[in-house]
This record gives sequence, C-alpha cells and structure tokens, in this order.
Amino acid sequence: MLKKLFLKLNSFTSKVIILFLDCYVHFLSCEHAIFISLNKRFGDIDDNVSG
Repeated sequence: MLKKLFLKLNSFTSKVIILFLDCYVHFLSCEHAIFISLNKRFGDIDDNVSG
C-alpha cells in the first residue's frame, strides 16, 4: 500500500520536476534571445560611447 503510494507520488514529483525544468529552459532561451536582440539594437550606441 505504502509502496504504491510512494511510486505514485514519485512519478508525480518527477513529472512536476521535468515540467519545471522544461519551463525554466524555455524561459532561459527566451531571455537569451531578448538579450541578444537588445544587444544588437543597442550595440552601436555602446560602440559610440566607448570610442
């Protein structure tokens, strides 16, 4: 009884962890893409300021 409950809980926990990691990776890739686009947009300004 307890073992079955533990296995169910374990599979649920692993699903939640996988879902969380998937969302986290997706968020990081979106953040990275936004950073790259901002960097491209304001890259010229940085070059003008520095030199």
